[in-house]
Amino acid sequence: MHKFDVSLPRLPSSPAAVLLPGGEAMKDDTGEIFTLDEVAAYLKVGKRTVYRLAAGRKIPAFKVGGTWRFRRQEIDLWIKKQTAEAQGDDGPGGAHGGNG
Repeated sequence: MHKFDVSLPRLPSSPAAVLLPGGEAMKDDTGEIFTLDEVAAYLKVGKRTVYRLAAGRKIPAFKVGGTWRFRRQEIDLWIKKQTAEAQGDDGPGGAHGGNG
């Protein structure tokens, strides 16, 4: 070993579970971070749409060095919430239903 060599610890071969606040387990693969471009592609919308949603705090996002970042797990939960709300709006008595 040379004097500038560094010995790094070996990483586990399988992803370990990470505990979130409240004790909920999260696998490493759900900790993926998206850029604005990646979220736009993931949602199949324009980058300006994602930017407006993030800036308006309508989609879960955070900034790193002035650029928007998105946690995949939070985006997936946001999609589920949007889907549930849309299905609720189309039912009787919802925003699009009523006495017509």
